[in-house]
Amino acid sequence: MLRSSSKESKKIYPPRWARVLAISTAGDDVPESGDDQRCGDSFIEDGLECHKGGGAPAGGPAWHQFQPDEAAVQAFRQKVARRPPGQGGPVGLSSQDIQIALTQGKYALLSAGRNPSSAEDMQLSDEQIAARSQALQQDLVGSGYMFTPSIGKYGGEIEDSYLVMAHEAETQEVIALGQKYNQDSIIVADGGNQQMIFTTGQNAGQAHVGSGFEPLPDEAPEYTRIETEDGQSVKFSLNFDWDRLQRAIAKLFRRVLV
Repeated sequence: MLRSSSKESKKIYPPRWARVLAISTAGDDVPESGDDQRCGDSFIEDGLECHKGGGAPAGGPAWHQFQPDEAAVQAFRQKVARRPPGQGGPVGLSSQDIQIALTQGKYALLSAGRNPSSAEDMQLSDEQIAARSQALQQDLVGSGYMFTPSIGKYGGEIEDSYLVMAHEAETQEVIALGQKYNQDSIIVADGGNQQMIFTTGQNAGQAHVGSGFEPLPDEAPEYTRIETEDGQSVKFSLNFDWDRLQRAIAKLFRRVLV
């Protein structure tokens, strides 16, 4: 999720879904001086922070660099396709599945955690928030959604959320869940395009629109994180145009990947 005040390097992530300042550091294939330090498979200047790009398995590509074939895409779509009512449930994803989801999938990202804009929510106990998260999970099961639990860490707080990946996910249903659980916003995405839709408050019905995602390094302090079936901890954020607030789009157009 991206807002750029310095369009070359600063990425600022907004309220609720992220408040992050991240600066990425690219490395060189060979050291340019004797003071350069190794960073993964490359070298950076001494004193710079090493950002390895996060969790590539030994001998394999980083999770966001997979080149899935059509068979892998179809297998993913079958894996996360919406089931009949009452037959939804949690589904584990591989690193390649997450890359497919973020670039070609149709999904929603929502939570039942505390809404910091709601005085009523801020009075809820941890037990009440946990119960509300369980209720959200049951709603997803009842609606036939396959979902992947994820962790969001924003503003120093860790909150559980559910990444809903269903091929026919309905935007209006997700908005209704956001309203039911008093969330300030939800995210819906389709084919690499996404919008963060405000579901409560003065901006309800408005949205920030964007496309693409940012893979984050292991040491990123704020993130959305998913633990994969193949043993990786994948961290990422979604890109948005935070300078423009517009009416929510009823149906996203899929981005054509060349």
